[in-house]
Formats: sequence, C-alpha cells, structure tokens
Amino acid sequence: MIITHPYFLWNGVSSENYGIMVSEYPVISRPKERVSQITIPGRSGVLMLPESDLPVYEPVLRTVQCWVRPDADIDAICAWLQGSGSVVFGNEPNRSYDARIINQIDFSKILRGRGFRSFAVPFQCQPYKRLYPPAEDITLTASGMMIHNPGTVPAFPKFTLYGSGTITLITYSGAVVLSGIGNGIVLDWEAQECTSLDGGQLLNDKVDGDPQYLPPGDSVISWTGTVTRLVVTPNWRYI
Repeated sequence: MIITHPYFLWNGVSSENYGIMVSEYPVISRPKERVSQITIPGRSGVLMLPESDLPVYEPVLRTVQCWVRPDADIDAICAWLQGSGSVVFGNEPNRSYDARIINQIDFSKILRGRGFRSFAVPFQCQPYKRLYPPAEDITLTASGMMIHNPGTVPAFPKFTLYGSGTITLITYSGAVVLSGIGNGIVLDWEAQECTSLDGGQLLNDKVDGDPQYLPPGDSVISWTGTVTRLVVTPNWRYI
C-alpha cells in the first residue's frame, strides 16, 4: 500500500480508500496510571498505592480530525467506522492500538455550495501500543534459549507448546506446571485462557501457576519434561 497523504488505518483498511483526508492527528501521549490516593492525617501529600505489582493504566480517547471529499460515500464510511478493532495513526505508523468506536460521528459541511464535510472519529483506545506490523512468531527448540523484548513494558505472550506428560515451564515471572495436556497446549497469557492446540477444549485446569510475562530486555525460557518445541507469539507492547 502506498500512502501519499495523512491517513489512519482501521482494521487494516486505509482512510484514503473512502476519500477521507486527515486534518489533525491525535496527540501522542502517555496514558494515566491508575492508583489509589489516600490522605493520612498529619502527613503532607498523599499515599499512592498501585493496583498491582505491574502498573495499570487508564484507556485513552484518541480523536482524529478529518474531512471527506464531495463524492465520498458517507453511508459506507459510517458502516466502516464502527465496532472494535485495531487502529494505526499516520503519525505513529509502526504502532497500533486496540480500540473501539463508541461515540457519535457528525459530518458537518465546511464549504458553502460544495460537498466537503468535516468530522471527527473518536477512538477509545486501550492504553498499550502494539508493534505494527506484529512481530513474527519465535520458535524455541531447546530449553534455556533467550528471547529479547524490544518493548517498553512487560509483554504477555501466547505460548503454543508441543509436548506431553508433566512439564514445568519457567520464565522471568516464575514457573507453571502443566499436566495431562495430551500432545500440547496453547497458553494465551494475555487472554488468560489455556486451550488445546486446535482451540476446541479449555485446559485451564491442566495449568498450575500464574500468567507469565516477559519484561523489556532479554529473558531466558526453560522447561523440564518432554517438549519438542515452543512457539512464542510475542505481543510486544509500548507505553
């Protein structure tokens, strides 16, 4: 795809395909961290308590300002700009956001006697940015191999493990014990769901341990037991 004007991508489709031109991108900003603030009598300031060991952030409303050509199909635009998915803004072409369009979109005429209209698209974005295009899967064939996380925050990967018997999988964040998994298991740590290789059966009861993550930088992944290979879908993230 050759992009020649300011644009955004919604679920892989460019705004240019609909005769839309971007007049203003959303501000590139860091999301607000979610903390509890407690006032203690006799003590200056407040006590700030995070929700968990890893930082938790609020979603961000990112609005892109646009105008549309007179011959554009507004009905088609409205049908396209709905629901949830992935958005890429032209001022951050190598990052994507998980987002949903939930607010009203109004098309206002901007030139008397002509059909040009302006409108704003409000994307309610999850706080983390993802690498775009996504990184390719990484296949590990031996225990003790290293993975490098190029992101700025911990990543919750998806592990597709091919093996059998009782297996202990060890990463930076700890160990999980897998038992009775047949010929393999899918450990989707971001969704916090564990399934059979074909996705047809939930195997959460075969996993003993907390969701695993990979911090920024290098991590060693090791295991004990019978494992033929481990395929890692990285899910690198940025803040």
